[in-house]
Amino acid sequence: MPDVDQCDDSEEVNNFNRFVSKIISGLTKPSAESEVCSVSARAGSGGAGPVSGDGMDEPLVEMVKELDLVRVIIELKGVGREEIRLFARPEELSVMLSNNVHSYSHKIPMPCLVDAARSHATFKNGVLEVVLARARTERAERIAIL
Repeated sequence: MPDVDQCDDSEEVNNFNRFVSKIISGLTKPSAESEVCSVSARAGSGGAGPVSGDGMDEPLVEMVKELDLVRVIIELKGVGREEIRLFARPEELSVMLSNNVHSYSHKIPMPCLVDAARSHATFKNGVLEVVLARARTERAERIAIL
């Protein structure tokens, strides 16, 4: 009879495998309409990578620039939705996590200007997906001198 914890681990592994497959498919299927801008990978053995100041592993991050949006996917295993704070400026996305054990913050530069007012985020199974609408214009605006 299978152990309940073993089943839970299997589901967690399957979720992670789907996440990695999504990243790999983005890397191996370039499209004229989308471009993988950056991927942070964990270095070292056992998947351990850089850690934040309090010992928390750096999250795995993928950013894809599409025709009308920028999609940022962040693996946040063991974090609750209420512990995540997101702030977007036209040139960067700020991600902050805080709970009783860890605190983490990271600023992610955008590959183009984004419009935070037309953006949204979802969090499911430890994966945060932030969809940022590209700004309608990236041209310089003239400023009147008074």
